[in-house]
Amino acid sequence: MNKYLKILFLTVIVAGCSSPRILFKDDSVKFIKPPLPSKMELREVDWRFFNAHSNTWFALDNENYLKLSKNMVDMAEYMQKLRIVIQTYETNNFNATPKKHPD
Repeated sequence: MNKYLKILFLTVIVAGCSSPRILFKDDSVKFIKPPLPSKMELREVDWRFFNAHSNTWFALDNENYLKLSKNMVDMAEYMQKLRIVIQTYETNNFNATPKKHPD
């Protein structure tokens, strides 16, 4: 009986040690490359300047003020789209780099 236990034990040890170990998966992480937002087209704003008592004043009429307002909205949208692209690249970088274990 003792002989059979030794043989069984050695068989389990040898079979367990001879099986291949996978330390790292070779699966590549899918890297998402988001498209950049299209070029921003701003409207032309005509500023008016005038001097009064050694002070320079800047002025806009209603039409140009509306153009300036639309330009500001377009710039805010463009920056939001760029933030999304940057966040996507940060997420890709986080998922693509191997995790470092503290030693």
